[in-house]
Amino acid sequence: MALKDVLTKQQKAKPKSWLESMSEELDKEDFEWLLACLENRKDFSGTYIANKLTEAGHPVSPTTINQIRQRI
Repeated sequence: MALKDVLTKQQKAKPKSWLESMSEELDKEDFEWLLACLENRKDFSGTYIANKLTEAGHPVSPTTINQIRQRI
């Protein structure tokens, strides 16, 4: 086998973020509610969201929630 067949250009794969994974796991209505809760800092703390999501089987840390909130 020729080296040019073996040494090909690498595909750079970016790992999915937690939010991207959630968009695939949740149905549209639940994902939209999650986004609304993330944007609503007055009524939903990062720790509260993280704890409730973890209880519902979607483990996430408060730090991740707060980082996502800073980006959106």
